[in-house]
Amino acid sequence: MPKYAFDQRPNTVIEYENEAIAEQIKTGPYSCIIGPNNTGKSFLLKSLVLDLGETANYLGPARYNNFNSLSPYAPNPSRRSKWWRAFRQQFKTENQNIDNSPFNIQQAIAELSDERRNRLFEIVKELLGVELSLELSHPQNEMSQRYISSDGHNFSYSSSGTRLVVSIITSLLDEEFTHFLIDEPELGVSPKAQGQLADFLLDGKNRAKYFPHATNIVFATHSSLFLDRKNISNNFIIQKSEDTVRVTKLETLADFNQVHFFLLGNRLESLFLPSVILFVEGPTEEKYLNRVLQTKYPELSASIINATNDTEMKRYAHMMSQIFPDIQRSPYNGRIVPILDSVHGRGITDALRKKGVSEDRIITWSKNGIEHFYPESIMREIFGGYGPMSILGDDVTMCGITIRKMDLVDLVVSKINDATEYPDEFSRKLFTILDAL
Repeated sequence: MPKYAFDQRPNTVIEYENEAIAEQIKTGPYSCIIGPNNTGKSFLLKSLVLDLGETANYLGPARYNNFNSLSPYAPNPSRRSKWWRAFRQQFKTENQNIDNSPFNIQQAIAELSDERRNRLFEIVKELLGVELSLELSHPQNEMSQRYISSDGHNFSYSSSGTRLVVSIITSLLDEEFTHFLIDEPELGVSPKAQGQLADFLLDGKNRAKYFPHATNIVFATHSSLFLDRKNISNNFIIQKSEDTVRVTKLETLADFNQVHFFLLGNRLESLFLPSVILFVEGPTEEKYLNRVLQTKYPELSASIINATNDTEMKRYAHMMSQIFPDIQRSPYNGRIVPILDSVHGRGITDALRKKGVSEDRIITWSKNGIEHFYPESIMREIFGGYGPMSILGDDVTMCGITIRKMDLVDLVVSKINDATEYPDEFSRKLFTILDAL
C-alpha cells in the first residue's frame, strides 16, 4: 500500500545532528554536502534557500539553456525579489521534484557589469584555458546584437562542460547575492575541471579577489573532488530514513576517508590502486601467492611486493606511512599485510606496528618456509607421497626427492586451480583477512 496518494507531496523533514551544524552550513564560507542518490540533497539546498531569504541564490542541476546572442540589458531594481518570488512559488507548489531553477545564463551574463563580465572571462581562461570575448554579430554595426565568442566561435558551439562551468561562475559573480547554493556542480564537467573549480573556490585569495560578496558557498555533490580536504569539518554527510533527512558533520580523517573511498563509490580498484598490499620475504612467496589470488580471488586487485627480507619490510612500511601519514585512519587500514616466516628479525613486528600496520594483519607462519604451506594434494603428486619436509638452502627434500625451491614453486603454481584445497593454517590466516575486504 503506497504511503502517499499519487499526486501527494512527501512530508519530508530535515534533522540536523545539532543546531551548530545548521548554522555552519548557512553561514560558513564553504560547505560540501555529500551522500548517495535519493537522500534529499536537493531538498536540503532548496530548504536552505527559503531559510536564508532573498540573499540566497540556488542553481539546480538543469542549469543551462543554449543561446546564440545576448539579450539587451535593462536595469530592474526588483530583479532579486522577482527571482526570490519565482523560486519560492516553484518550490512550494511543485508536485514533482523539478531539477531546474529560475536561472537564465543568457540573461545573467548580460546583467553582469562590464567589470564582472571581464572577471568571468578571466576566470574561465584560468580554469579551462578557453578564451571568451564579447563580440558584435555584425562587426560594422554597433547596433547589432552582441554574442559571446569562445575560442573564435559562437559560445553556443562550445562543449557542454564549458557552458556548465560558465553557468556556475556567472551565478557566483552576481553581487546581488551573498549565499550561493549549487546542486551537483560536477554534472557534465570532466574530473580535471571539477578539481580545478573546487581548488579555485577553496582558495581564499581567489574568493577575496573575484567573489568578495560571496560569504557562503554550499555544494551538494556526488563528487569527492569538491570535498574540503584542508578543513574536514566543512564536509557534511546526508542520509535519509523514510521522510527524515539527517545531516551530520565529518569530524575525523577516518570519517573523510570513509566518505571519499567508500560512500561515494570510489573503490581503491577504480582509482587504479590495489585493494590490498601483501609484503612477502622472497620470490617463491611472491609467485605462489600471486597464483593463489588469481584463482581464488580473481576480482581482487592485490599488489604482492617481494621485500626480499623482513628488514626491508620495515622500509616498505615506512614508505606507506609517508604516503598515508596515518595508516590506521587511511583507506589502507587493515589492507597492508606483511607475511613473515616463523624465524624473522628481532623487533620486526613491533616496527611494523609503530608504522601503523594493524597487528591482526601481520601474518607469521608457524613453520619456516612457504613450502610448508603448499597444497598437500599437489605436493603428493610432485613427490609421490607426503611426509616430513627438509629445507636446506635452496633445496626442498621430501620422500627422498630433492627439488630446488624455484623449480618447486613453478611446478606447484602450474597445478593450482579453482578446486585446489589449501592447508588449514594458510586458509585461516590469509583467506580470513582477504574475505573480510
